[in-house]
Amino acid sequence: MHNEILQLNRRKFVAAAIAAATLPAVSFGEAPFAPPTSPRARLDFNLDWRFHKEEVTGAEAVTFDDASWAPVATPHSFNDIDSFRTIIAHGAGDRGTYKGIAWYRKHFTPPAIPSGGKLFLEFEGMRQAGDIYLNGKAIGLYENGVTPYGIDITMAILSGKPNILAVKVDNRTTYAERATGTTFQWNANDFNPDPAHAKWSGYASIYFSDSNADGRQDSSEVARVSGKVDAVRLPKQIYYAHRVIQNDHADLHLIGHWSYPEDKKVVKTVYVISNCDSVELLLNGKSLGVSSKPTSGYIHAFESVAFVPGKLKAVGRVAGKAVVDQELITVGAPAALKLTPIVGPRGLLSNGADAALIDVEIVDAAGRRCPTDDARVDFTITGPAIWRGGYNSGKIENTNNLYLNTELGINRVAIRSAATRGAITINATREGLKPARVVLNSI
Repeated sequence: MHNEILQLNRRKFVAAAIAAATLPAVSFGEAPFAPPTSPRARLDFNLDWRFHKEEVTGAEAVTFDDASWAPVATPHSFNDIDSFRTIIAHGAGDRGTYKGIAWYRKHFTPPAIPSGGKLFLEFEGMRQAGDIYLNGKAIGLYENGVTPYGIDITMAILSGKPNILAVKVDNRTTYAERATGTTFQWNANDFNPDPAHAKWSGYASIYFSDSNADGRQDSSEVARVSGKVDAVRLPKQIYYAHRVIQNDHADLHLIGHWSYPEDKKVVKTVYVISNCDSVELLLNGKSLGVSSKPTSGYIHAFESVAFVPGKLKAVGRVAGKAVVDQELITVGAPAALKLTPIVGPRGLLSNGADAALIDVEIVDAAGRRCPTDDARVDFTITGPAIWRGGYNSGKIENTNNLYLNTELGINRVAIRSAATRGAITINATREGLKPARVVLNSI
């Protein structure tokens, strides 16, 4: 179970006049029916909340003074600064996060409700439960922890006048439903895969023999060790293995990297995951053998391969014909940093709730990622955004910092937009390497 998070995720404050409509009859041969324009209006309710992370008596009251509370926007997590502070317990998850009561309050003036209209308040999520008050009166109780929740507040709202919404949230994993005394329970049936692929689902944290090829994870974690991607959603080696296994077309993946110190003798088993009839492994153009009898149907192992700088290539064949291949190339010494921003299809929205991810890589002089790099990168940020930082596997006290280590030559940081537009500049530096800069313009 996730301990985390209140997510009043992009909660919408919805005002709509609901009118009856008669749909015209449609006969064959006529143009497809086009629904009429909906009279429903959606109002953004994300900005201008006040937040306090502890129980407070009387915080639902209209006269309560929340001026000293922290200003926040939703979606919001009240575990955003205390997550990943200790090594997790594999049976209990993140043990360092605050679990208890927190309060949110919002002062707002809604538009006047049209005659015959209705006004709804919608929460897209809340962890785990919440008491909802409008102008000091209880109007709702949410206890699901997972699904969206809505309330008809037409009769409780002061139409066109100042209102105060207060939400008391309880994120404790021990929270018990008031009517039944039952705590939240996962249904194991929700997670059972189909039998044909069940054996693979249990091996999301496979360790291959190559150093650093285990997929950006550590046996002692502060987030999680299972899964096909890591805590910041960068793919592990098992991600590519599953891609091959579930692909209806010919595919293969060469596990690990081919970059070692030339003064160090390395002899290893090279693994290739493939759904082809056979796989051939070549080193600098010389064949190291052909495998046509994979373990578990997909894993081709080539034993005792001695490292020589250059190109390691795997070729997959179907019915004797080469149909897919992949190369691993020995990269040079770290030379520069590289930043790659990831934003939504509409860009970075200046709504106080949007986020951008920035991949940071260490590359050689040819721009190729250095797959064994694991060292600190420092960041600066200017412009209308909030720095959310990144995460390091197996290290405590490493979130929300303006520095981060790479892992296998890459990591990922995040920023959150503000409510104003502008240019956001992120710089990444490490002594001895060419720095990198990226500019994002929030819109």
